[in-house]
Amino acid sequence: MYANKVLLLIFAAAALASCSKMSGPPAPSLPTTMKEIPASRLNFRYEGDVPAPPESKTVATAQARNAAIQADFDQNRAQELLDSTTASPDGKRCLAVYHRAGDMPAEFRLDMYSGDGKILRRVTPDSLAVHFPDTIVWSPNSENIAFVGMLRATAPADPNAPPPAGPAANANAAIP
Repeated sequence: MYANKVLLLIFAAAALASCSKMSGPPAPSLPTTMKEIPASRLNFRYEGDVPAPPESKTVATAQARNAAIQADFDQNRAQELLDSTTASPDGKRCLAVYHRAGDMPAEFRLDMYSGDGKILRRVTPDSLAVHFPDTIVWSPNSENIAFVGMLRATAPADPNAPPPAGPAANANAAIP
């Protein structure tokens, strides 16, 4: 009986000793720099800040060139190459995106034409280059346009080109 009590006392002491110590990995310390945090824990999700534009038939027609403007370039502007045209939402005006042979590959120019193919004015002066022509957009009321423009890397002067005349001469005039 005495042996049973000793055995029970040893068993109780062992049980108490094993319960007092927590086993397992040590508690992690807090990170001190961002590089210590795994990317999956950063909880980053990209969302656009504006909704995508609705798909419409005007997007498809913007890719086609205006035939009257193309004819004007073919007949009167042999030193310039028409890249694309973008019609205004009301259809009264159209922007011609073009470049000259000496321009840098990613630099373009803009002119405004009437819907029937007559030039109204130059939009960009020789010192300004239009970049990313696919992003040119008209305002919904057809009064303004938005485009990305930067100073031209080199503004080559064409000594054979006549000075602009008529409404195309003033690039700062209001849009007619």
